[in-house]
Amino acid sequence: MLLPGVVLITSALFGPGSINPYQYLTQWFGRTAVILALISLSCTPLFRLTKSRLFPRLRRTAGLYTFGYAGAHFFVYAVLDYGLNISLLLSNITRQPFIILGSIALLGLTVLAVTSNKNVMRKFGRKWKPLHRSFYVIAVVIITHYYLATKGDKLIAILAGVVLAVLLIARPVLARVKQNR
Repeated sequence: MLLPGVVLITSALFGPGSINPYQYLTQWFGRTAVILALISLSCTPLFRLTKSRLFPRLRRTAGLYTFGYAGAHFFVYAVLDYGLNISLLLSNITRQPFIILGSIALLGLTVLAVTSNKNVMRKFGRKWKPLHRSFYVIAVVIITHYYLATKGDKLIAILAGVVLAVLLIARPVLARVKQNR
């Protein structure tokens, strides 16, 4: 379990990220959060296509890992790189508005993570599902943040946006196909 972390930190300190390890780690955690968000969103369409019970379990796990990696992304950026210097962080927000989107996404992911256990599901009852459907909106915010934060070649960010669009379109289409059977 520790091996990926050891490889990541070694790469940040001695590999391609050694020039600016905080930037390397921030970008790595951010990219991983984007990938995990897309994996989480792909689980429902894949379940509807395959009926494999693996996908509903994977959806929740991938969603929680999305929160974890987004939190690590924020931690490296705000705490390690900027020393939680509020004035410096606020000045970055005015120069780089995509940070506001990232903060909104992290706040939304935090709410979803906190409400992802069985006790809260029971307590919320029917209101739980609409709350967790907000993940679709949060995913749009995540991809927009990723696109705006990317400097230079934006191809991967664009591809992530295309994958997100396909997943958002596939969900109601597959629901209609299921109803017509």
